[in-house]
Amino acid sequence: SSSTKKSHIMIRWFPPILNWFKLNSDGFALGNPGLAGAGGIIRDSSGFWVKGYSQNLGLATNMLAELWGIRDGIELGLSLSISLLGIEVDCADILSLLNSNDDSDPYFHNVIMDCGFLHALAAPASQAQVCVE
Repeated sequence: SSSTKKSHIMIRWFPPILNWFKLNSDGFALGNPGLAGAGGIIRDSSGFWVKGYSQNLGLATNMLAELWGIRDGIELGLSLSISLLGIEVDCADILSLLNSNDDSDPYFHNVIMDCGFLHALAAPASQAQVCVE
């Protein structure tokens, strides 16, 4: 019999700086593409839950689900009049996609444009960062 060594990695959530809020979002697809969903949570600088959200996306890829999770989280922050919103995601590829100005992929174009537009509305000083789990 073969034994599998398990390792544990401690992951810690860090609150945003004073007066800021943090959006943690995630998306998934069962298959790629497959049945997909997205959701997230907004917390204040004390780490307290402000609001959460989730949605069924139907058929989508993992990347598109991640993007919809971010888009909906930013939109939720705007609806709550949150202007200082940091965004934390667990996919470095998503952050690269959002930070590039390459909107040539028609599959992602609309949701990428929405994310940029909504984030700019939230606050020009808002930040996005990645925390790869």
